[in-house]
Amino acid sequence: MRKWTVLLALGLFAASAYSIGLGAGGFGGIALPMGSMASEDDETTEDWDGFDLGMSPKFGGKVLIGVIPALDVEVAFAYHLKHEEKNPDEGSDPYTVKIIPITFGANYKLMFDAMGVYFGGGGGFYMEKMEWSGDLMGIPLEMTATINKPGIYFGGGFMYSFGKLALDVNPRFNYVMNSGDVDVEITAGGETMTDTVKKDFSDTFVDVLFGVDYFFM
Repeated sequence: MRKWTVLLALGLFAASAYSIGLGAGGFGGIALPMGSMASEDDETTEDWDGFDLGMSPKFGGKVLIGVIPALDVEVAFAYHLKHEEKNPDEGSDPYTVKIIPITFGANYKLMFDAMGVYFGGGGGFYMEKMEWSGDLMGIPLEMTATINKPGIYFGGGFMYSFGKLALDVNPRFNYVMNSGDVDVEITAGGETMTDTVKKDFSDTFVDVLFGVDYFFM
């Protein structure tokens, strides 16, 4: 009887030590376009070779699953409020781009008491919508393009925990594989048509995010 009691106690200890953790968090910050996403289109061809976009506020939430003490699996959802064209044509309104990334990845943590750092990466699906409205010779004109493509990210972060609560600072780099043909919907004077434009670049941007995580287990 004593032998089985000892084995049961050891089993419960092991289960507690290596049990799956569960947490959730919210974050906010900015997304900074890079490369061609931030550069102007040279307008020498009909193709898009630059978006000329500025930074956008970004916020979202995530779920963290602790596989082992040093490794978390992360599922996240985010929203870029609005990237706006930095240098619109004279007399023209700037176009805007909104992005919704849904990502899945893993973080490797190194904890030193209450402080820690982590490194991670993963992939996901990036839903992007470009919008512009104005007028052409007094005729109302609208343009919309939707680009939904996969992408990858990598980065790291710094954590400081207060029991089950942790502050989280997280910079990360995103690469979205969305070069290629894009369908553009144009509405002029109540008439709608679709054109196809070639996008010569893939979007790249850097996030600088600040968040709070809460660990239930």
